[in-house]
Amino acid sequence: MGAIVAKAAFLPPPCGYQNEDVTSWVRTTSGEVVPLKLVSPAAASLDPSQSWFLLWSHGNAEDLSSSRHLAQVFADELRLTVALYDYCGYGLATGKPREDGLYSSIDAVLQHLLDNGAKLDHIFLYGKSVGSVPTVRLAMNRKFAVRSVVCACAQLRFLSSSVLQGVVLVSALASGARVVFPNSNSSVLDRVFGPNLSRVCRVQSPLLILHGTDDTVIPCHHSRLLAKRVADERNSKKDNCAVVLHTIEGADHNDIESTYFQLYFDFIKNFISQRKC
Repeated sequence: MGAIVAKAAFLPPPCGYQNEDVTSWVRTTSGEVVPLKLVSPAAASLDPSQSWFLLWSHGNAEDLSSSRHLAQVFADELRLTVALYDYCGYGLATGKPREDGLYSSIDAVLQHLLDNGAKLDHIFLYGKSVGSVPTVRLAMNRKFAVRSVVCACAQLRFLSSSVLQGVVLVSALASGARVVFPNSNSSVLDRVFGPNLSRVCRVQSPLLILHGTDDTVIPCHHSRLLAKRVADERNSKKDNCAVVLHTIEGADHNDIESTYFQLYFDFIKNFISQRKC
């Protein structure tokens, strides 16, 4: 079962970039090395502690080069630095594409940003398609966030106040099993790969979810399930932290960022701009 889901989840394309396109090489806890490319706006601040970051996790048939032009638009329009990276086994990253490689890759990149002066509360996460899996897992993993802040800042006063500024999920999956087996609603099968549905309720940052109504790869109801799970959890705790779902009429999985760019971008721009203060 796990092998079937993993085969569908990982489709690394031919590498679309070269060594000189990489800003930094980051080592994961498993010893693999992943590339990081920072895309900054013109006249950006050289002080990482004063900068805003968008940590970008791409889809399953992409590498970091696939998003570089879109990332430049985000950087220029939103006045932040977009951190593009590859998962283990993608692009020039070492290792093989596996679920644990998603997690070790994003963990290492976030740690690298923090070690180099970025502030946790100046970081947004963005995850599309399979990129929603490491994004949700990182956003709900408060132990990692606390450990990172202590390592980077060495000031305990940041423990209670520093949290990720916001999370954006685009064409996200509820779980890998529900993509491969559309009629499945088994919580046991959900754990086989990418259990976003069981994890997303533990995300405590503001959350924006976008999905095309005509998505033929990951149907729109996946995002509706995620949004409902978060809303139910936050309502039960009387938590007013925002969760917003926008469905984009007519958009499919691979054209939501192109054909429907303006609507897609405006939703994200409004979400991020309201929280950059």
